[in-house]
Amino acid sequence: MSGPHKRKIKAARVTADALADGGNQFAANVVRELCRSSEQSMAVNSQLHLDNVQLRARVEALRSQIVFAYDTLVEINISNYDHDDVCRQNDAVVEVILALKETKTMKEADA
Repeated sequence: MSGPHKRKIKAARVTADALADGGNQFAANVVRELCRSSEQSMAVNSQLHLDNVQLRARVEALRSQIVFAYDTLVEINISNYDHDDVCRQNDAVVEVILALKETKTMKEADA
């Protein structure tokens, strides 16, 4: 919860106490309930923001792996390459598959 919001809720609670002291218990209860509701809403918003940040980081990690796969994988055609070229390309494919497997494992762990 941010500072300005905390101060406003604190001031509203003081107002609720003053209303109660003045004999207007109904208004005091309404203000207190609004304070509780505001605090709950800010807590939910804070969690949603954190979830959003984490999700954006996950999307960026996946995007990086997709770019890695795209940049690494090439068509393997024995008529276009010698044996050593095909072996290097196969190694690259294995690297991509292992990276994607790691992504799958991370996804399963997140679930």
